[in-house]
Amino acid sequence: MKNEKTCLVTGGAKRIGSVICNELAKDGWNVAIHYNKSEHESKILEKKIKNLGKNSISIQADFNTFTHNEMFLGLIKNVEEKLGPISLLVNNAAVFNFDSPDSTTLNQMKFHLSNNLIAPIMLTKALYQLRKTAKFDLTTSAVINLLDQKLWNTNPDFFSYTLSKSALNEATVLMAKSFAPYLRVLGVAPGITLPVENQNENDFENAHTKTPLKKSSTPIDIADAIVWLSKAKAITGTTLIVDGGQHLIPSERDVVFMKS
Repeated sequence: MKNEKTCLVTGGAKRIGSVICNELAKDGWNVAIHYNKSEHESKILEKKIKNLGKNSISIQADFNTFTHNEMFLGLIKNVEEKLGPISLLVNNAAVFNFDSPDSTTLNQMKFHLSNNLIAPIMLTKALYQLRKTAKFDLTTSAVINLLDQKLWNTNPDFFSYTLSKSALNEATVLMAKSFAPYLRVLGVAPGITLPVENQNENDFENAHTKTPLKKSSTPIDIADAIVWLSKAKAITGTTLIVDGGQHLIPSERDVVFMKS
């Protein structure tokens, strides 16, 4: 597998994750597609990537069931045994359920923190451990965490989600400091990119235009940013906001509640 590039994309089977996987494959990457429940979609995407001439595997994991450090390390090792050393980890998998400071519950908090914060950190730590002890010469690997423009334009909506992503944003900087020179750790913060549950198409299209550039991000915009950052060898510990300037317009409610 000399000169081959391998990436792992969590939550890679559907929505933004599937576009990220596809664009990375077009850029020459072998792709490990992580999924939880979307086996069918993952297998279809895996075949599509192979048709592009790159290798691909599907990896199932429910991060809510991970109770030991070794489970995260085992997932990384599993990918590397099948595709070779991971040069890029994209922590895309996330949950996004509505709550507010006065409605949140212990289970909501735990659910969001487990998926959106703990899993990305522990996967990054596992990759760092393998890179640090590797007996081969490998260019510094990159980790890209998917964040959110609303961290720069806060409101109380989606309270647990926002807290989990805020903590991951801080962790991105701390891990970049701690895991160098073996890893570069970065963030990409999309704006409203795809309709969410219970949001109709007209409301989505309206919200998508409420930016200085009159359009927010598309899945291709996010994937393009990730492909570029994977090659930007001098960049670490920072976040690229890809949202058409959405974060520059203050909003008292989350953008998903904008009505046409």
